[in-house]
Amino acid sequence: MWWHDRAGRFSRTKALCLAVCCAPAILLGAQWATGATGPRSLNFLNHACGDWALRFILASLAVTPFREIFRAPRLFIIRRMLGLAGFCYLVAHVAFYIALQNGRLGFVASEIIKHSYMTIGLVAWLVFASLAATSTDAMIARMGVWWRRQHALIYAAAAAGALHFMMQGKITSPHATLQMGILLWLLAWRLCPRAWRGKSWFLAGYAVAIGLATAGLEGLWFALTTHANVPRILMANLRWGYAPRPAVWVLMLGMAVVVAMMVRERRNFFFEKKKQKTFVN
Repeated sequence: MWWHDRAGRFSRTKALCLAVCCAPAILLGAQWATGATGPRSLNFLNHACGDWALRFILASLAVTPFREIFRAPRLFIIRRMLGLAGFCYLVAHVAFYIALQNGRLGFVASEIIKHSYMTIGLVAWLVFASLAATSTDAMIARMGVWWRRQHALIYAAAAAGALHFMMQGKITSPHATLQMGILLWLLAWRLCPRAWRGKSWFLAGYAVAIGLATAGLEGLWFALTTHANVPRILMANLRWGYAPRPAVWVLMLGMAVVVAMMVRERRNFFFEKKKQKTFVN
């Protein structure tokens, strides 16, 4: 059962994760049934499933950093579920796109060849398909060390998926840049010295660095693709008159991790102190 741990016992963590994974599908189904998806329902569902696929893939990549930062080893049991949920939404994303083209597979193939963002998306999808197919316990045991090497491709596939999303973005739609900034935080964290990863001072500085890198990435991207005014885009990250830019959101999310870690450490400190007093008494 999806909500059981390896010992066959009910796991509240896995049950909650399963509910979270199913919630977007239920919500999208309800929106479609009530006509809330608008006149182009297939297009809406296609983009929505692609968005949710990338979110769950990012969530699966976040398990390892969060498990280490918050010292929560039990988070490991939901990593595979999050990754498979992301792939399920990817399958739906492709299915809705094919339906949007009235099932014309030849036309879909020509679009993949013609548009580079479609080619990149297909490559990412094929990699995720291979990872999903080899995610069972039997395949892990059969492949041995090769399984780890193959599943290291998830980082490249996630970057390709985020690039696929970003190549479709408009200058007034910063969602894709936000996703890329979050991915940058998750990938660069793995390259940092292990002794620093759990330090609040390092994570605070790291959040600032990734926020600045996201701003630079946004400016560089628009300079290459739209010839937009790069200084104005960079300065927009410092203006609060409108919604915060992706770099600011990435900075705030990084700082939220620092605050959450410090709160957890302080709570654990008081719990340990209380246990010591109880033991002495």
